[in-house]
Amino acid sequence: MAEGLGDLKARWQELNAYVEDLAREREHYFAIFERTDDAYLLTDARGVIEDANGAAVDLFERRRRDLRGRLIAALIAPARRQDFRRRIAALLAGAAPAASWRTRVGMRASGELTVGARRMGQPPSGIGWVLRPCR
Repeated sequence: MAEGLGDLKARWQELNAYVEDLAREREHYFAIFERTDDAYLLTDARGVIEDANGAAVDLFERRRRDLRGRLIAALIAPARRQDFRRRIAALLAGAAPAASWRTRVGMRASGELTVGARRMGQPPSGIGWVLRPCR
């Protein structure tokens, strides 16, 4: 009995060490996501913003909580939204795992952006977006 309890305790310690490693790795990648100069948005497969980094908050002049839950298409200039939605649909349909194009944003931010999008997961559970002002 004591031997079984010792084995269980050892496995518990291994599991705890693994969870701590995952937490450190998450913190590391979150720091990279947050500190980059490029604007990053993470959306679900429907294009609803789940997270935004500080550069995206600055670009769109919105608080992070005001971006979360909003459709990414709402950030795009109205004249470009149909094309934007078509590109999202093609990305999710598997036409390509990643895409890049130029588009115009509206709202408080204005101007052209280069948009890079990458499907996340198989089947796609979301999209990672990189938004950079056109040069």
